[in-house]
Formats: sequence, structure tokens, C-alpha cells
Amino acid sequence: MALSSQFLQHNVWSNSEFRRTLSVPPLLKANHEPVKKLSQRKLKIRGIKNKSNSLVTFSMLNPESGTSMSAVSPSDTIKKFYSSINNKDMNQLALLLAENCFYDDFSYSQPFQRREEALKFLEQLATCMGKNTEYCIEHIYEGVDLTIVVNWHLEWNKKQVPFTRGCSCYELSRDGEELVIR
Repeated sequence: MALSSQFLQHNVWSNSEFRRTLSVPPLLKANHEPVKKLSQRKLKIRGIKNKSNSLVTFSMLNPESGTSMSAVSPSDTIKKFYSSINNKDMNQLALLLAENCFYDDFSYSQPFQRREEALKFLEQLATCMGKNTEYCIEHIYEGVDLTIVVNWHLEWNKKQVPFTRGCSCYELSRDGEELVIR
């Protein structure tokens, strides 16, 4: 559980080159120079509302075809990820993580590298959460190249815990027909 003054955030990145100093989008300049537009693409955004928990998913659509860029939904993979943590289903969680995943939680000084380290951490996290605490997804944003951003908060006995909102970034990759978190 986090202290009330902490902002919970974690990132899963595909390689160790992404560090906290590079977690800010590369288009933002520290010296306040104007940001140059590299290219302009016309994007269509699709919003889906799930009435059971007011989850809103935004995904990028291919402007040329009007269809989703992936047959398997990245947002479904992320929903399974959080559901696996909430249900303490480590077998399902292991299937969702790539062998070479890179899990960077800013509450810790070092990232968790590879599936074994990430699973060990997530198992400890799920155990510490107990049976009454769970992640509640507020929004899922799907980007290009199988990237996802999730806004979430923690709930205890179906009530939001104060100061436990977070934003997590994920990269996914294909493993056969399945999508896995890198």
C-alpha cells in the first residue's frame, strides 16, 4: 500500500535504454525551444464505454481502412493483466508477460528485468494488496505500435483509496496469436 503522499506509477518498457530521464516524451525540450512537428497524421479515435465499471477505452484506428490495427485487442491484454493481479492468478499473469519484459516501477530504485523478476514483484504486490484491495481501471488509451497507457486507482472494499491514482505505460508484442507485455 502506498503512503498518502505518493503518486503510484509504473512503466513496462521493452528494454533497459528507457530510464527515468527518458520517460518524458522526446519531443519535449528542456530549454523550452518550440517543438517541431515531425509529421501530421489524421487519426480517428474510438471510445468504448463499459457500463459495469465506467471504463473508457480510446484506441487508434487506421485512418486508411477505418479498422483497428490489431486483430487481438491490446486493451483486452491489459485488462487481463490487472484482473490477474486482482485475482492473484500468477499463472495467467505469467502468460501475459514476455520473457524479456522490463517492468519499471518508480517507487523502486531499480527496474525489474525479465519475466522471473517481474513475476516475483507482482506476486509480492498481489499478496500485500490482500483480498479486499484491487486495481480499478479508469481509462485505457491505445496508441500506435501496440502501446497502451492506463489510468487507474486502488479500491478497498469497492471504495476508492485516497491518493492511489496512477498512470502506467505499456508496450506489447506478438507471441504467435497472443499479445504479451514487453
